[in-house]
Amino acid sequence: MYVVKRGWHIDIGIAQSEVQPSLRPVAAAFPESRYLLFGFGERRYLLHGGGVGNSVAALWGGAGLVVVTSIGAQHLEQVFGSDSVVRVALTAQQMSDLQAFIEGTFATREGAVVRVTPGPHAVGSFSAYYESAQGYSALHTCNTWAAEALHSAHLPVSSSGVEFSWQLWHQVQRLANAGATLGFLVGCCGRGASPKGRVAKRDTKVRVSIHTAIAGRLCRSIRRLSGCITSCAAGICAGESGDSS
Repeated sequence: MYVVKRGWHIDIGIAQSEVQPSLRPVAAAFPESRYLLFGFGERRYLLHGGGVGNSVAALWGGAGLVVVTSIGAQHLEQVFGSDSVVRVALTAQQMSDLQAFIEGTFATREGAVVRVTPGPHAVGSFSAYYESAQGYSALHTCNTWAAEALHSAHLPVSSSGVEFSWQLWHQVQRLANAGATLGFLVGCCGRGASPKGRVAKRDTKVRVSIHTAIAGRLCRSIRRLSGCITSCAAGICAGESGDSS
């Protein structure tokens, strides 16, 4: 799963190959796209332009809209820049729950999602617009919705007080930093493992969720894996003590 910052707006990205049955009716409209981005916004503002009247009206609240963006065969980083894209590893259950949340945002008519035709002054470079079952307001913006989507995947993200993209992006960057720390510690300790340990590691596929990568619990869990991790952690701590002296 990917989180993509597009200026004032944050989208949730899913690889086309990861799309589950609940979202396939939407994905089927973009078979050439490597990834699909899902977002949320205020209906009148997005469909008819961001003039003063529509902008003010959006703050007072109104109907929501689901926006979907196709980027063709390109990678997300090529389109939005590496600084605006964060990849978050999810378990199968987390991915299923995330897509169930996104599916629930779509309004349906006779069991089908409802695509909306934008006006000539539509806002944003989105590929498609769909009726939403949720409403938009100053307290439930596109970024609030994105935070709720991440929370639905059982990630340590709160939507409380999130209205602007930067408020959510701080939390997303913490997820990215936690993932980088986890990868470093596991890789470091793996280099010191015995041949038997390396064989066991090759034979075992470990899926670790980002939401468990909280500093204290992470260290305790890793130390339980093998004695080599304890010695590795001790070496790191000793190095840190030397740097601070």
